[in-house]
Amino acid sequence: MRSSRNMAILGTSLMCGLLVPYWMKKNPTAVRTGVNEIDQLFTVFLTTPMFISGLLGFFLDNTVPGTVEERGIKRWKESLSGKSTAILQGSMKDYDIPFVSDWMRKIKCFKLVPCLPPYQERTLQACGKVLRRNKNKRNK
Repeated sequence: MRSSRNMAILGTSLMCGLLVPYWMKKNPTAVRTGVNEIDQLFTVFLTTPMFISGLLGFFLDNTVPGTVEERGIKRWKESLSGKSTAILQGSMKDYDIPFVSDWMRKIKCFKLVPCLPPYQERTLQACGKVLRRNKNKRNK
């Protein structure tokens, strides 16, 4: 988000996502294709802010020229190659719940819940091994 290109794409898609549905509600007869079902389909899509913002953001991000760094391709390739785990760990901090994540990391059981930020897959795998070992002991 340090790039003016990315800020312009974000701003444009958010603004259009707010303005197009507002305009469609003020002008309900703006879409007339001659087929009632297609009119309804376009009306639903054009009155949904998430659809407008997402589609426009996707389109602009893939058509507006930008460097490899601006588009995030360099970091993505580094994370796929496995060379830099720091990139992955840094990006996971973006999903922290404000004021709560630090507290959650202190309690071990939260590391086992996949939808929470402190989740660690290796902790879950270790627990699974212990459970399987205990089950095998009981079965013998």
